[in-house]
Amino acid sequence: MASRSGHPAGPSADPGAAAAGLRAGRHCGREETRRLVDGVLEGGIDPAALGPWLVALADLGESADEIAGAADALRARMLTLPRVPGTAAGAVAASARSASASPPKPQQVCRSHWRRGSEVA
Repeated sequence: MASRSGHPAGPSADPGAAAAGLRAGRHCGREETRRLVDGVLEGGIDPAALGPWLVALADLGESADEIAGAADALRARMLTLPRVPGTAAGAVAASARSASASPPKPQQVCRSHWRRGSEVA
C-alpha cells in the first residue's frame, strides 16, 4: 500500500535514532529523511518528537541527501493550481510566454482585473 505521498508505505523512520546518529556524526540518507518528514506530515510521527532530530541536524549541518529527502516528501504533497485567464497569475504567465513583451507591472494587472471584475458584477 502506498502512503498519501505516493511512496510505498513502510515503517516510519525513528526520529530518536536519527537524532542519535546525527549527534554521532552520521547523516541520514535521502529515503530515511523522506520517511521522517512523511511521518510528520501524515500524522504518524509527533512533530515534537522531531525536535531533537532538527536540532542535531542544524548542529551538524544538512547534507544534500537530507535536503533532497525533505523536498521529496513536500513535493509529493504539492497542489497544482490551474492558471485562470484574467487573473494576475494568468496575465503574468501569458506575458512571460511572449518573447517580445515584458511582464506587466503588478498595479496594471490588478487594475485590469478589478475593472473586468467590476464590469461583471
